[in-house]
Amino acid sequence: MFTRLLLAAFLVAAPAMAQRGRPGIADQLTGLLKLNRSQKANLETILSAVRHELLPVTQEMEKGRDVVAQAMIAVKSQEEIDSLLKTYSALAAEMTTIQTKAFARICAALNPGQLARAGQAFAVLTRVDGLALVHEEGPQFPSQHAGIDISALERQISKFDLIVGSLNLNGGQRKLVQAVLDDTQKETAPLRDEILRTRPQIGEAVAACKSQDEIKPAVESYAALASQMARLEMKAFTRIIAQLDEKQKTDRQRLGPVFMMMNGLFMGKNWNEE
Repeated sequence: MFTRLLLAAFLVAAPAMAQRGRPGIADQLTGLLKLNRSQKANLETILSAVRHELLPVTQEMEKGRDVVAQAMIAVKSQEEIDSLLKTYSALAAEMTTIQTKAFARICAALNPGQLARAGQAFAVLTRVDGLALVHEEGPQFPSQHAGIDISALERQISKFDLIVGSLNLNGGQRKLVQAVLDDTQKETAPLRDEILRTRPQIGEAVAACKSQDEIKPAVESYAALASQMARLEMKAFTRIIAQLDEKQKTDRQRLGPVFMMMNGLFMGKNWNEE
């Protein structure tokens, strides 16, 4: 029972947890680009501004994911789902455009040696789900709770453990849900590789002082890839819901954390690892 309660506590803090255990974006970029004190201060100012600019867009994107998932659960027509994804893709393009403009400001303060790592830096700025930059300002989950080292316990709990604990899956359901996630990992592999290949190219174009008009086709292509990935993530979510009993299906408090976890879940080589 204690473990169940602890898992619930972890899942309530899912957005913040996704960022714990690794340096923040500012620290990652500082290390990667070897920024001096002045450059780091400039970076932090830019990141603070872009977080506020991105917030309404990311909120609309999160709503869009929910709408797509609900349409899939309701078995809406492919035409209707495609229309929803088109809207999501436009939001993804808007988000990436904001990020490229911010990255151009960052690049303006870099020296040639630092600019050589622009592709890697842009990938960090837009890492995994593209929403990490905004979520970093969310509430942080304490590392200690009632004398328990939460961070140590978190390292022992896999993503699958969190899903099982949140949905209260039985033995048979565990196997079925794991199969869904393993299948989706294979299905998304080519798309993930394309996203990881395209993202640094945008950063390199920005560092080369390409205009927004010149970068726009690559941004739109990237946004389309992000939309396709979102579709497969939501498809996996609806397949997971199909394995649940009626009580589990209507428990939004338990479904919510799993829904959030789906965003970017398959961007690594193994969905169950960092």
